[in-house]
Amino acid sequence: MSRLYLLLALLALSPLFALTEPRPGGFGVSGEWLYMLSSVTQPEFVIDSSSSSSPIGKRIANEQSWHSGYRLESIYSFCNGENDIRIRWTHFPGFSESKTVSGSNLFGVLNHPASAFNGQSGTASIDDEFHFFFLDALFGQKIVCDRRFSLLLQAGFQTGFLRLKEKVDYLGNSSSLRLKIRSKTWGIGPEVGLEGKYDLWKCFNLIGRFQGALLVSERNARYKDELNSTTLIADVKNEAYWNLIPTSDLRFGFSREWPCNCFNFDLEAGYEILTYYDGIQRILFVDNSNTGSSFNEEMTFTLQGPYVHVGIAF
Repeated sequence: MSRLYLLLALLALSPLFALTEPRPGGFGVSGEWLYMLSSVTQPEFVIDSSSSSSPIGKRIANEQSWHSGYRLESIYSFCNGENDIRIRWTHFPGFSESKTVSGSNLFGVLNHPASAFNGQSGTASIDDEFHFFFLDALFGQKIVCDRRFSLLLQAGFQTGFLRLKEKVDYLGNSSSLRLKIRSKTWGIGPEVGLEGKYDLWKCFNLIGRFQGALLVSERNARYKDELNSTTLIADVKNEAYWNLIPTSDLRFGFSREWPCNCFNFDLEAGYEILTYYDGIQRILFVDNSNTGSSFNEEMTFTLQGPYVHVGIAF
């Protein structure tokens, strides 16, 4: 609930906030604070069962929490006032999500079937460490520009990086397991976008932006499962492989700008959603009889939450 109050407060202050537009032939720089909730499409790691013989109960997910990131941007406006070039760096330094569950009948979700952890009394814990960034270089062309509404068409390229280091411990009354799971994705590819601004009243603006990219990406994944700290059940890694992976960035908010003789100053507040589709790859083993039977689980990584922007243009 406190996160909702924060967002409402930011939007309530938005008449004090805006989108920096340099004068023709001018430059602009800006910085942003991003405060976002992370999520993945497969966060569950253990089943807390009511039965010791069958998994009957809830699949427990890892914790979700809010994390701070930042964005830096520079922009150059061409002398015709219709085109610009901008460089944008979005970064969430290493942050972690972790959780520990205790129970009388725990069933492992991520372990190799040969290292069975079924109906045991004990604890299960998970720790996920993420590292994420986007780097964008975009050329913009104004396609609509009238008194109250402007629309900018953008094209360029994006490079993205997403890494997961995952540790899972299953500690039971008859056995203990330790899993180490790794995923790393890096890519570069074309990006397109639209950025619009509508003047609601006396330079009080409604703004929005959508950008999408298709990254030629190299992915690496590794899986290790150790039983009772002595017996190695599995230790495998995928050969590096290239894929096409899409990403997207959607944001909306309110803004206001203060033009001066020598520069323009702006503040902005809103809400943003960053998505790295199938950006995480996890190796899963599925058959105790055929111990090498395994597949890649693709997981989408998302960050969403409010942002605050401060910029100056010359």
